[in-house]
Amino acid sequence: MGVTTDVLSSSLFLLIFFIIAQISIVGYFSYRIFLNYGKLLLREPVLSPRSKHSGKLTLGGTLDGE
Repeated sequence: MGVTTDVLSSSLFLLIFFIIAQISIVGYFSYRIFLNYGKLLLREPVLSPRSKHSGKLTLGGTLDGE
């Protein structure tokens, strides 16, 4: 009986360890994806006014050129 309880406790420990490892790996990757997605969301509004601003600059330059 002592051997079976040791095997059961060790297998239970391994099962809990695998569950924790999977949760941490999934959480880490979802955190990385969330960070990259957040950076893209933050970067897009920053880039769009720049492109509009540069378009205004070129438009102003052509108007000045004429």
